[in-house]
Amino acid sequence: GQQHTCGITNGGVLKCWGFNFAGQIGDGTTVTKVSPTVIDGGTNYAEVSLGATHTCGITVAGDLKCWGANNAAQLGDGSLSNRTSPVDIGGATLYSKVSAGSVNSCAITTGGEL
Repeated sequence: GQQHTCGITNGGVLKCWGFNFAGQIGDGTTVTKVSPTVIDGGTNYAEVSLGATHTCGITVAGDLKCWGANNAAQLGDGSLSNRTSPVDIGGATLYSKVSAGSVNSCAITTGGEL
């Protein structure tokens, strides 16, 4: 991301750290984290992508979740509200890939739809 970082452990645990003014870390706060912090505990992630001030990830079950800044509707949850914790975006749709840009996001479903 622009000023935050995330990684997934071999066991699927998502951890993020860095600047967090818009909730882009995803731990339910807007407090900057100086060390890796577990995000969405109990959920295993297969993929994560970081935008400038937002983050999106796909769980091993194929669920798409996003959080952080949402001033340009980059989270895809139908609002312009920042989210400090992962929000389910796809509903019943399953996803295989996600890419977060500066203030936008795109994802590909398991059926190949963009």
